[in-house]
Amino acid sequence: MKFLFSLFFILLIECFILWCEGNPNKKNVQYAVVIDAGSSGSRVVAYQFYNDSWNAGLTLGDELYEETQPGLSAFVDSPAEGAQAINELLLKAKKFVPKHLWKKTPAVLKATAGLRLLHSAKAEKILKEVRKVFSKSGFLITNNAVEIMDGDNEGVYSWFAANFLLDRFGSNSATVATLDLGGASMQVTFSLKNASERRLLAEHIKTVSTSKGPMDVFTNSYLCSGLQAVRDSIYASTKPDGIKTGTSCINGSFNFDMDQYSDWAANSAIHFDACADLFRLKTMSLIKQKPLTLSQNEIVATNYFYEFATETGLVDPARGGELTVGDFMSKASQLCVNVGKHNAVTCLDMTYIAVLLKDGYGLHPSTKISVYRYINNHRVNWPLGCAYDLLTSTKRIFI
Repeated sequence: MKFLFSLFFILLIECFILWCEGNPNKKNVQYAVVIDAGSSGSRVVAYQFYNDSWNAGLTLGDELYEETQPGLSAFVDSPAEGAQAINELLLKAKKFVPKHLWKKTPAVLKATAGLRLLHSAKAEKILKEVRKVFSKSGFLITNNAVEIMDGDNEGVYSWFAANFLLDRFGSNSATVATLDLGGASMQVTFSLKNASERRLLAEHIKTVSTSKGPMDVFTNSYLCSGLQAVRDSIYASTKPDGIKTGTSCINGSFNFDMDQYSDWAANSAIHFDACADLFRLKTMSLIKQKPLTLSQNEIVATNYFYEFATETGLVDPARGGELTVGDFMSKASQLCVNVGKHNAVTCLDMTYIAVLLKDGYGLHPSTKISVYRYINNHRVNWPLGCAYDLLTSTKRIFI
């Protein structure tokens, strides 16, 4: 009898420990599927969450990430083909989510700047075909599952994801600002600290729900300021064959669609200051309502900021890391000294990033920025914020 009592007591203790740790089981595991239909490609991110009874929240488990190119906007003349590309991503998600949970797993597609820039009627034709695919997916589909996402939501979701992964929603933690540079747009989001900031940035303030309670944040999505969008804006002219001719930022001619050069001046220098001036002339007018108090925050930058920081050796590709605005400026200047086919576009892109940080955002060269693709082995991107909301029925922006 004593043996049975002891065994029962031990099992009871073990069950209590597992409950406190949020150990996964069939009752508390949830999944969410989010497709990011961006300008350069579409990505499916499927998340596994555990209900954390101890902390009254969700704990992130495994995740699936798959992508396909080009983006949905490339299928303006063949919407059904675009929908089929999305179907392939959904099939990959179905392999990640256990079959018995498909009907309980919400799935959404949120299109970003690529479709925002299309004529609404053309974008709707594509989305109509995608909705047909979603309706047959077997996942939990709501009325607004497939739509063009507002840029403010994109920014807030990115901000939520970074702070969630860094555990910055604790009572004694300061949240980080996020910079997300995409192909057609970019987003800047950070929490506001005082009334003077609120007056200064009043046009782009949203009140956001967090575990800390409501927080006022500045968030702005700058359309046509993404990396690929600004490339076209700095070319002097376009030839009939679609080849972009050279400017002070690039020698010779380059066809981005074909990935081919012509009339190339090998091993020639590009004047960094002249190229930077061209970017200032062509793109700074797009940065309306500058994030004037951004520098008062710890800053995390993602997407193309990370891509070029790692590609040029500024930070470790696996871990990301911290650097300064001045590091971006110096690297851009170095890359432009001896330009060949291997680094011509990198020189151009890094110059834009340097101008954007210093002149667009108003950051001092000594300002520190942390660039990441992953935090704690999870991607830092807006689908995480969206997925969390799907499972908690949270309306993230409520004012």
